[in-house]
Amino acid sequence: AYHGWCFDSSGTCTRVPQQPDRVDKAKPVQSYAVKKDLGILWVWMDPETLDSIGNKIRLPIDPLLRKCYEGSGDTYCFMRDLPYGMEILGEN
Repeated sequence: AYHGWCFDSSGTCTRVPQQPDRVDKAKPVQSYAVKKDLGILWVWMDPETLDSIGNKIRLPIDPLLRKCYEGSGDTYCFMRDLPYGMEILGEN
């Protein structure tokens, strides 16, 4: 959601709280493949390589982290540094 805007899995806007009568005029957004593991959403940002690479790559999850998560669930807190550029990190 962006400022309360909601989108479905195809990127179509389904709700604009500030202007509910203008939902049909809202621009669609790019949608991406997502996997959820250990309470983390993992996003594959390149739709063109999803089938050839994205669906074949194992998520970078340490076995010790998986063991801790399976024992504690969402109450277990952890951080992981992942290499990425500013073009992915951008925020308004």
